[in-house]
Amino acid sequence: MEAALQLILYALQGSVGILAALTLGTWWLSWRLKQHFTGLLMRWEKPEFGLWTAILFLLLLVCVSGGMLSYAFMVRHDGLPNLIPLWKEITYTFVGLSGLIGLFYSGLRPQFFYVVSERGLYQTHFRWQYLRWQVELVPWELVYDYYVVEEEALVTFNLVLRDRRRITLQAPIHLRDTIERIIEYGSDKYSFLHKYGRKIARPSQ
Repeated sequence: MEAALQLILYALQGSVGILAALTLGTWWLSWRLKQHFTGLLMRWEKPEFGLWTAILFLLLLVCVSGGMLSYAFMVRHDGLPNLIPLWKEITYTFVGLSGLIGLFYSGLRPQFFYVVSERGLYQTHFRWQYLRWQVELVPWELVYDYYVVEEEALVTFNLVLRDRRRITLQAPIHLRDTIERIIEYGSDKYSFLHKYGRKIARPSQ
């Protein structure tokens, strides 16, 4: 029994070390990513982050349940002093894992946002070979047209760019009007400047 508990404790402590390193790396990447964003107008969570939320919530539930169970066993084996320290260490380790999962979630979440600014919208892509984010600002003047597709709880914005690229944004349906106004305002403003800017500037020359 004691040997098995010792193995469980070592495995949990190893998990704490790995998760702590991942959490630090995640917070660092999120901080670096935020340095690229300026003039923010709006941001919202990408739907695919829901999978991460579900996975991390299940892991958190497992750790909380494990901590409660190990504490119950510690109280139950009160008459076996050689096992109490092991159960106590296991309980504390589960508590530490629960906290790290919360920190990991907080550090990971900013990397799953659509970000819209005054100048345009940001496209982000993680480069695994360099372990860093690649950020591109797509200016509003590149947006030629867009169309919207509504689903049950999501709305998809398909932006057509002047360089023939297409960009897809997904958002909760209650944000449709706000996002649509931002896209129309940004693209109309730069279309107007592109079309009439030279004509306005000529008389002043």
